[in-house]
Amino acid sequence: MNAISQRTRRYGFSFVNAFLGVWAFCGVMVLPAAAANPVPSHLPDPTGKPGDTDKPVQVYILAGQSNMVGFGRLAGAKCPYPGIFASADPSLPKGSMSVDRATYHIIPLGIHVAADADAAEGAKAAVYEGAYDKNTNYAKAKPAKQETADLGVAEKSLPALDGPHTVVVQAFIEVPESGEYMIHPGLEASANNVAKLDGKEVYRKEVGQDAVQQTVELEAGKRYPLEITYFENGSMALFLSREDLLGRGDLEIITNREGEFEWLVDEKGEWTQRQDVYFEDARLSEVDQADPLSPTANGRMIGPELGFGYVVGEYHDAPVLLIKTAQGNRSLSKDFRPPSSGRTDPDSKWEGLEYRLMIEGVREVLEKIDEVVPNYAGQGHEMAGFVWWQGHKDKGLSTEEYEKQLVNLIHDVRKEFDTPDMPVAVATVGFSGYDMDESYLKIWQAQMNVADVEKHPELAKTVASVDIRPFWRDAGQSPKAQGYHYNQNAETFMLVGDSLGRAMVELHGGKAEPLPLAEESEAAAKAEQEKVAETPKPAPSEEARQTAQKPMVINKLIPDYVEQHREQLQREATWEKADRPGKFAVGKIDGSAWQTGLADYYREVGTHKYDWELHGPEREEIEWQYFTFDPSEEPNKGRWQYRDVTLPEGMENWFQPEFNAKKAGWKTGHAPFAIKGGKLQPMRPTCGVHTCRCNEPPQALWEEETLLMLTTLDVAPLDRDYRYRLVIGGRSHVDAGDGVAVYIDGQKAYEQSSGVGKRQGALPVGFFINKELAKEFEDGKVTIAVKAFRGDNGYIAVWMQKMEIPPLPAGE
Repeated sequence: MNAISQRTRRYGFSFVNAFLGVWAFCGVMVLPAAAANPVPSHLPDPTGKPGDTDKPVQVYILAGQSNMVGFGRLAGAKCPYPGIFASADPSLPKGSMSVDRATYHIIPLGIHVAADADAAEGAKAAVYEGAYDKNTNYAKAKPAKQETADLGVAEKSLPALDGPHTVVVQAFIEVPESGEYMIHPGLEASANNVAKLDGKEVYRKEVGQDAVQQTVELEAGKRYPLEITYFENGSMALFLSREDLLGRGDLEIITNREGEFEWLVDEKGEWTQRQDVYFEDARLSEVDQADPLSPTANGRMIGPELGFGYVVGEYHDAPVLLIKTAQGNRSLSKDFRPPSSGRTDPDSKWEGLEYRLMIEGVREVLEKIDEVVPNYAGQGHEMAGFVWWQGHKDKGLSTEEYEKQLVNLIHDVRKEFDTPDMPVAVATVGFSGYDMDESYLKIWQAQMNVADVEKHPELAKTVASVDIRPFWRDAGQSPKAQGYHYNQNAETFMLVGDSLGRAMVELHGGKAEPLPLAEESEAAAKAEQEKVAETPKPAPSEEARQTAQKPMVINKLIPDYVEQHREQLQREATWEKADRPGKFAVGKIDGSAWQTGLADYYREVGTHKYDWELHGPEREEIEWQYFTFDPSEEPNKGRWQYRDVTLPEGMENWFQPEFNAKKAGWKTGHAPFAIKGGKLQPMRPTCGVHTCRCNEPPQALWEEETLLMLTTLDVAPLDRDYRYRLVIGGRSHVDAGDGVAVYIDGQKAYEQSSGVGKRQGALPVGFFINKELAKEFEDGKVTIAVKAFRGDNGYIAVWMQKMEIPPLPAGE
């Protein structure tokens, strides 16, 4: 299998062939049309010769927003996922799986009863009487029962017999991407098995022992015989983990590793240049001599100009000048709003500004064309075409409105340059391919409509629309998970530009053969659509999703996590870890709580045994002695007001267990303590963070700047099979309070001199109880004292939690 057939690609464009004659254009006398060449499916290597200077320069305007600017990665791609799994379980989320705030890529795993192309999905299972015996040749033994099996579906169980028995499952597996894989058969009890791929043992796990696995090289589209002999019954789970997490989707990889667009690389492996096509950015750069078109002409990213320019450069004998005028985050309905659409806000300097800058930029380049185009010989120029790729910023606009604006744009650009029939090629939006959101689908439809002869006969034979949805590549095939920039996939940007170029050639009356890559992709896309239409599947339940994820989490992610952090996990299990005073406790309470991270993996598969739970009274039930005051010291000049302040007389030892708060005149109340806008109200009504809970109603008004809190709790002695932490609730958000200090039985356990000054995802605040602090809990009582500064707002509550320590799988 070659690189083209290893993954799904889609391609298609809609246009009307036309032969365009000679036309007039602004400031240049009418010249005969430049000679043209047929464009083959695979372009030849550039000749290195300049265009014919006896013929007018062919000028193309390329306009739009950020993707026209160019976001196809040139080099340096890394896999955007920490892991890639091949699975046949229908309950897994399509395309991705999120676990512990990380996203893993899911690719389909084909499982068939035979190697034939039309073989049914599934596997064959044979059940033999008697416990597994390594000396038994099960291929020659007579099974007590045979049936088909849903191998790869975690919620399904292996067939069984009463009494001791052995199950052998046979199937042919197929992966959609070539690479190195590791096979993971079974889950929990059924993970005790031996698996052979193509007759070679690739997995063995004896009962009570660690698994021994081999990495295998698999070729996309090829079916391999797999045999699994189970020592124990249980789940029919099966998945493969990709072991070579290579970068994908940048131009270097696409050309050098996958062999596509070979005309971009010369015999020495260097990028080629077209000496007959020049590239000038009239929007983001100073107008000067244009660069010969090459993969590096646009910097570290490529836009559609690369594919487009190589195609039209092959078509024209004359020199070609590409003038790009694009800027990110610009809409057609406002920023590019054409003059014939009128104004909706005459006082706005932004409405229509990008249109005006586009025209000004093109005119400036044309006025300096003798400086811009190398070897220019005074032969004049022709406005050869206008190329448009935009739509992201107009998300949600109606089809009718966008279509109206786009038609007006075409007419106005033609009028600006006195070329009433100037060819126009429009690339549609293509976000998420054929799974496009409805709000973008409206824009897509409008962009397709402008080339519809029945809808717009006045544009017939002069406008082409290129449907780029087939060019979408998901993040697993790309350098970055950034959908609004097509995941920075260079293949996408090349195919968009190439198809726009071939559409433009056809509009000029020329001949342009499609890429074989494009034809294969279109056929694959149609087949995939038909398959999806034939077998619609309801969304899996949360329970089914967790069950489907469980093999990957239990067999792969947890063992990998433990091996990576074993030392830290073991140290935390002995309560050695202590927070340093002054360290801001963010993340998993202190930023490095590996046990908490391990518990997160179990939670993702529905196991809540290791969740944090309450230790001691609930926060609203804790009775506090408290006192608020405004310090006599001047406020800090900086943002944060936590500082050493003079305490009211007699309160120097306020944090000690023996301090008599009642005698000192303190009040009695219950947390949360809060003030927002001078009132007793929640800090953030929409907060859903379980360690913050600042959306809940407070119980006591925090009137002055400084708050002192003191309580003695009856709590059970600490169990060494658990971890314990003190949670400081209501402090996870920007400006939800200032600095804070916490004392345990009179000793300072935690101090933070600032509040949250920047958005951090509402991470938990607090600290763990270490081995030294644990001694204070041995008598079943503990005194907790808190000093807090409110800032402009304030919300605080303090309580204890515990978490059973998850077991660590055995290591080497």
